[in-house]
Amino acid sequence: MPSWAETPTYRSIMVGSCRGPDRPVNQFPAAKFPVHPMLLEIMSYVSRGVRSGELSRPNLLEVGQQLYLEVQNAPGSVDEGEVGWVRSLELKDLPPDARESLQQQLELVNFEECQTKGVSVGLAELTDDDTKSILYELLTFLNLRQQKLLFHLYQEAFVQGTGPMVTVDTNDLMRTLGYQKGSDSYFYSSDRERVCQDLSILESVRITYGAPVLTAEGVVADIRRVNMLSIRGFQRRGADDPNFDWREALRFSSDLPSKMNIRLEHWAAREEDENYVLISNDIDVGHIEGRGRKEDYRFRLLVYIAARMHKKGLIDDRFIRLSKHYTFKFLGLHGKNDSRNNAFFQAAARQLIEEDFLRAWKEVQADRQQYLEFEVNSNKLALYIKKGSTRRRSTLGAVSRHAAALEQ
Repeated sequence: MPSWAETPTYRSIMVGSCRGPDRPVNQFPAAKFPVHPMLLEIMSYVSRGVRSGELSRPNLLEVGQQLYLEVQNAPGSVDEGEVGWVRSLELKDLPPDARESLQQQLELVNFEECQTKGVSVGLAELTDDDTKSILYELLTFLNLRQQKLLFHLYQEAFVQGTGPMVTVDTNDLMRTLGYQKGSDSYFYSSDRERVCQDLSILESVRITYGAPVLTAEGVVADIRRVNMLSIRGFQRRGADDPNFDWREALRFSSDLPSKMNIRLEHWAAREEDENYVLISNDIDVGHIEGRGRKEDYRFRLLVYIAARMHKKGLIDDRFIRLSKHYTFKFLGLHGKNDSRNNAFFQAAARQLIEEDFLRAWKEVQADRQQYLEFEVNSNKLALYIKKGSTRRRSTLGAVSRHAAALEQ
């Protein structure tokens, strides 16, 4: 078990029953793994897509001698705990002519089409494939595929008990994520390249966000800059081959290694935080059906409910009531086709009931607003609160480029 789990005592809040007894945190129910609340918030808020209409056009930012490609988000309201954030990707050793070329490529982005027809359509006019690929990854950062990959890594790290470090067999990883093998009994090279790219972008993109913190000097803006993970090492097979190319092996390229050592960057903060969300180990993180792709609104809904459980708490230790408007917004159900949006939401809620994460849900009207009330099943989804602590409900504040620059 990880060192942070050895001594503190926690009280479990069990949905549908009385509060559980005090127990050491390393005695989490074996059927669940803990997820840090900040990870859930980032996955809920930062993953918001271009179609939300709240992302900025990609632009270049120069801070000292460093150059960043960034995308910003400005929350429409802080009442629902929305987060303002910046996604940034550092461009290292970029010569002046390459910078000028990059700026020209950025001017070719049809951002309106990105918002209405999809990112690929909006980037179609770009002539440089590398720039197009970077912009696509930045605009679609923390997509469902990447979120599920992160969930599995945190789940595996808790099982291994090695703190924030996790060792991953990439074949097992791809199998868990739902990738299929070809007729030669190997995973498709395009899928291995996709997983490699996902890991690389999760390491490379930095998120900057802020939270108001009360100090002796008053309320200050606590600005934080994080990456989702860092790749500390990896293994490749075939080193006994006389023709083994060590120069190529040292690169973390599209050729996915056989094993990887990864540090999860939202693990260390657990020692100082108070609350955890516990999620069942049998959560399905597969995302591929055959060779196709699909939206998984069920997973989006589960992540959003888990994040809001930590923020809002539970009514009678059983229920959570969420704004229908914001729930649909975070599910990515945009547009005026209410019938379509309701159908996708109802299918997602029905799936979570079938998987026992929820017991029931209903629509409630209060204060002239529509709410969705969910009854949570603590056997699959629960909230742990450190003994003697109170849940902090401060809202993460908006972060501007200037705040990011001041952090340099």
